[in-house]
Amino acid sequence: MAYADRSGGGQALRPHSVWLAELNGTTVPSDVLWVNYCSRRDLVAPLATTWAAPPAINVSVPRGHLRIVKSGELARDLMTRLLASEECANMTGHSSRCGGA
Repeated sequence: MAYADRSGGGQALRPHSVWLAELNGTTVPSDVLWVNYCSRRDLVAPLATTWAAPPAINVSVPRGHLRIVKSGELARDLMTRLLASEECANMTGHSSRCGGA
């Protein structure tokens, strides 16, 4: 798909792109919870190519490339994490002390 897309976004997502290399070399601040959602049935972006390095939390969803955004599993996981983070922030006054929902 990235090869068919002539826009900057498609080119940036191509394997070995400058943007992906920069992203891969970026250190995630300790107070940022990075959750990577990827699809187990994705023929466009296979699971092995979409796994993010720690400290990212990788969540695989049993959907295909175009259906991942409509996945009930993704929605439930995302809502659980957001609600837990909000609850922790309300209790501590700061979301970075929550250690990832």
